[in-house]
Amino acid sequence: MLDQLAKGERLLEMIFDEASRPSMQWLRKETAKRQMLFIKRGRFVFYRPRSVLEWFKQKEQLPASMTKF
Repeated sequence: MLDQLAKGERLLEMIFDEASRPSMQWLRKETAKRQMLFIKRGRFVFYRPRSVLEWFKQKEQLPASMTKF
């Protein structure tokens, strides 16, 4: 299921729980900045959930106190 294409609203439902789900506006801004991978077919934009999860994994950062080891 993570490799199937999903529209933005479905993507957010798939990878975030309701309490921490970002808005569609946030997703559109990140897409416009080309920060995450997407596929455009005509006027429709699709995402591959696995690719978005990998993008988040790359964005994870350790606290500064843990990088001094």
